[in-house]
Amino acid sequence: MPPFQVALCFFLAIILAILAIAVVLNHHDGNGNRSTMTIPLIARLRDNGDDSITLNDTGTRKFNTKMVLQLPLEKVAESGEYRCAGFDLRNMSLNVIGWSTRPTSTKLIHHMTMYLCPNLGEKQTELILQDGGGKTWRCEHSTEICGQQAKQKIEFGPGFENMEGNQEAPGDMYFPDNAVLPMGMNTTRRFAVIQVHNNAPIDADQSGFQLMLSSNPMPDRNQLQYFQMVWDLTRRVPKTGIPPLDSNYQIIKEWTVPTEKGRNGPFIIFGAHLHYHSIGKRMTLEYARKKKMVVAKHVWRVLAQRIGNHSKTIFLDPVVKLKGGDRLRATVVWDSSKRMINTPFGMDAFDNEMADVFIQCYATLENPVGCIEGCEYLPR
Repeated sequence: MPPFQVALCFFLAIILAILAIAVVLNHHDGNGNRSTMTIPLIARLRDNGDDSITLNDTGTRKFNTKMVLQLPLEKVAESGEYRCAGFDLRNMSLNVIGWSTRPTSTKLIHHMTMYLCPNLGEKQTELILQDGGGKTWRCEHSTEICGQQAKQKIEFGPGFENMEGNQEAPGDMYFPDNAVLPMGMNTTRRFAVIQVHNNAPIDADQSGFQLMLSSNPMPDRNQLQYFQMVWDLTRRVPKTGIPPLDSNYQIIKEWTVPTEKGRNGPFIIFGAHLHYHSIGKRMTLEYARKKKMVVAKHVWRVLAQRIGNHSKTIFLDPVVKLKGGDRLRATVVWDSSKRMINTPFGMDAFDNEMADVFIQCYATLENPVGCIEGCEYLPR
């Protein structure tokens, strides 16, 4: 199953030209003083009164270095819906340094994800331009998020997963070592689409994400940039899924960092989110250094591990640097001993299974890396 259908379980078509409005950003300079800068924005803004803004109604607003992107307020009548809303960032210049999740209800939202798209399809473009801050659209399938033409080009951004229906939301997440995620103009992250999946009806939902923004200019070639690699362990495995009555069914995948120049890094791994569904038993992410001798064995070291059904995000301390020839290995184990039929791979959290590793990384523009299993979720 393509990784973009997971949506965490962990940003942001050419549209009709419209007049740009000026948005004044109040921020602090490197000395801690408040200063201002003006950027053009093709969007509608609403001042939330809490040092943040929302893409919504027309006007010029002042705001600090936070931005809230959220779905238009609406009633969700059925459980299990996948809804998307889009935001046009093409005339904005944003350096994101972290984010926080804003689910309307941590108990009723199963998961939500922000995707970053180079362009949008015709339907998606039409809906984000609707009066009143745009309209949502149904987006269960990968081609419905950004549009068919962007299916292989979208990146994962912020995510929220709450498989157990708990009340708690995760805290703020900041990138380490002054890394940033450039979005908007002069990037391929020109649109943000937020996908929300609810596990129960919601009377009024306006879930979204708050982005923390750097006041620094756009990064140079040596600036550290955040990116996320998504490893779907169920690709190229039998479509019949997990056989019944097996307490230790496992899949093991390995990946070698490319050695050719331009794809060999180095890059830093600072975290990982490990994802499976209800019969998942254990998942482990390991790394090994490039062998100095052909006959030598790899020495594997654990980066992150999840045991049991609780969703798990791990931040590394210290972080781990990988380069060409180093390896990653992911192992997932399921327990189907109480099932009498095969468990297919799919979206349903109880009747289907998944196995995905979301690897949180940063690197410089001068040190790109090849991505796991041919994906293209890399800094542009």
